Amino acid sequence: MKKSIFTSILILLLTNLNLFSQVWNNVEVKHYTGTISTFAVAMDLFFNEDTVFGTYYYNRVGERISLFGFKNSDNFVELKENTSDDNFTGVFSFKINADNSFSGQWQSPDGLKKYDFSASENYLSSCRLSLYRIDYSANLLDNPDLPETTYELYLWLPVTSPSRSGYNNLKNNVIEDFFDGNCNSYNQCISKIEQDFEYNTAPADTLEIIENPWMYAWEFYAGTSVVLNDDNFLVLSYNTYEYLGGAHGIPSYAFKNYDLNTGNRVTFNDIFNSKYKDELLDLILQQLDEDDWTDELFSVDEVFVSENVGFDKHGVIFMYNVYEITPYVVGPVEIKLSYSKLKDYLNDDFKTRMGL
Repeated sequence: MKKSIFTSILILLLTNLNLFSQVWNNVEVKHYTGTISTFAVAMDLFFNEDTVFGTYYYNRVGERISLFGFKNSDNFVELKENTSDDNFTGVFSFKINADNSFSGQWQSPDGLKKYDFSASENYLSSCRLSLYRIDYSANLLDNPDLPETTYELYLWLPVTSPSRSGYNNLKNNVIEDFFDGNCNSYNQCISKIEQDFEYNTAPADTLEIIENPWMYAWEFYAGTSVVLNDDNFLVLSYNTYEYLGGAHGIPSYAFKNYDLNTGNRVTFNDIFNSKYKDELLDLILQQLDEDDWTDELFSVDEVFVSENVGFDKHGVIFMYNVYEITPYVVGPVEIKLSYSKLKDYLNDDFKTRMGL
């Protein structure tokens, strides 16, 4: 039977571990809708004590802009925004009201443009997400002179859904995708991880460990980030990194898309009409050239239409992991095609759902 990636990672070089150390941060990603001046915007914000971060987008544009800032004891928040190319483009200053709505101002970096801003929580076509996190580290054989192993899980799990009937299906699918389908509930998955840590497979020769410590400083990270939480869709990016000895670690990225009405997964064939794969390949090759990836490719002839796709309000993202079309040193390649380029190749139902 194929082992889950979690099973493979967790049969580590550790012994006698009292593992988790499960961190329940009691924090959520909340979805807000509102306006900057007369422009409609949507926000997904994460509050952790006095720290606030997340993303927002203008509905008419759809491109996400990163936000990071702080909240003081008077519930006053200041957030700086940065575009995907790390340009500082503005500042939100607002008060969190008693009903959890926002009222304040957006201004440009030079302070010359200032617009009223207001927003409130809205889950009519989105969901609220809660953070489940495990952060663990230990030295091999509990010996501080031996290498340290680190392990971190960072999962945003839906706690609401616009559809009561689809909620359990949504939650179960997110858990199954995150834990690689090897358990049936969050608690069962955590119990399985704890059991896997009971294995004692530490090398008997500790001299070997001391002489080659870098081979045993194992790492594993698995986390999710929110790409879209609107239009009755939830799109998550699943990111992992593992190092189990050797020359380097391996990163991996996968998009998982969910229909909030049913809780079902949204696949490549739900988004695209498969008969247009040749046309999609032409668009991808053109975008690779425009984004200056062509010289990094193994070969133009080895590029394919990746079905590892996610989407947001602006377009569809095609993900290529390391070694798929480029060498390891290049890292993962992400290609985004706007809906204006893709509209002739999308399924009719998807276009209707996205208002295209």
